[in-house]
Amino acid sequence: MINVTELDKEVVISVEDNGNGISDEMKMRILNRFERGLEDIHGSGLGLYLSRTLIENFGGKLTVEDRIFGDYTQGTMYVITLIPLR
Repeated sequence: MINVTELDKEVVISVEDNGNGISDEMKMRILNRFERGLEDIHGSGLGLYLSRTLIENFGGKLTVEDRIFGDYTQGTMYVITLIPLR
């Protein structure tokens, strides 16, 4: 599910899935270059790193959270916070 909300001067975009989730230990690590998390995950480990880098270069923030607060096994929510240019 994708949600877009405007709060004061920020736009918050959240993308949720209902997969296996990401442990608290891995949430910050997967935003780093070449970090893929689990051994059996396919990919180069660049997608979230590039996304975070681009978002931060435009003054925003990317965070990884539990879809259901406190229970990472219920899926993941990626939250992008942007401050629109006016």
